Amino acid sequence: MAIGAAVAAPGRKVISLNGDGAGAFTLQSLWTMAREQLDIVTVVFANHAYRILDIELMRTRAGVPGPAAAKLVALDNPRMDWVSLAKGFGVSAVRCTTSEDFDGALAKAIASPGPQFIEAVWNSA
Repeated sequence: MAIGAAVAAPGRKVISLNGDGAGAFTLQSLWTMAREQLDIVTVVFANHAYRILDIELMRTRAGVPGPAAAKLVALDNPRMDWVSLAKGFGVSAVRCTTSEDFDGALAKAIASPGPQFIEAVWNSA
């Protein structure tokens, strides 16, 4: 959707907010953003899990998932290196581990033309 919005309104900044599970399904869109030099800031909130699938699994009331089922909703083995992936597709990218880092990165990304990528690392610990 972000690509469509950027093509439809080339003079406006587009901000795309994504979980890492959904981001894994649409990774190739970064290449399009870079090739077309679209003015999109992509933020991936990296919690290293398909959290929505985990929630849906809990809604089945089947109990605590066993090791095999738990592996199906985890994105940490191997853990995706979002910054390297984005850069590999030609998009400027940074990783943020604090809200202060994120605030600065977002401000810089909004002020910069062309595609920008921010990995916002979520740590539940």
